[in-house]
Amino acid sequence: AEEVYGDNFYLCLSKEAREAEFGQVEAAERAIAEAKAAEEAAEAARAAAEYARLNAVYVDEPRTTKVYESKTAAATVEEVKALTSQGTRPLLVYGMVRPRSSFGGRCPRFGDNNADQDFKVVDYRGVKNPDFEGRLKVRDVGLQG
Repeated sequence: AEEVYGDNFYLCLSKEAREAEFGQVEAAERAIAEAKAAEEAAEAARAAAEYARLNAVYVDEPRTTKVYESKTAAATVEEVKALTSQGTRPLLVYGMVRPRSSFGGRCPRFGDNNADQDFKVVDYRGVKNPDFEGRLKVRDVGLQG
């Protein structure tokens, strides 16, 4: 072998010293081999899980119902409460207001029919109805719950 500057040489004067030095090197090599084996095992387990997921067989069995059993009525109420979702904040409520004087009037036409269209195609145009004017409220802070 060719000697390269920076190589380390150990001089062991006894067999025990030699075994101690080589034991450290062998332990490091074993740790590297175990880490590599663990990585390969993890990759094999991941590949097996992926294969099992892709090749899962669904067995279409009829559903079987069981008789509901509860020791007390209070236990039944507690189970139902646990499965029922409860609101944690008040619901948001919107209201639309229309003046009474606008009731019973002529219904506005929202579409334009032309004679050449033969009533098959209707163009709808936007109509601004003063009865439904928007009253917007602006808040300083917006929160998402």
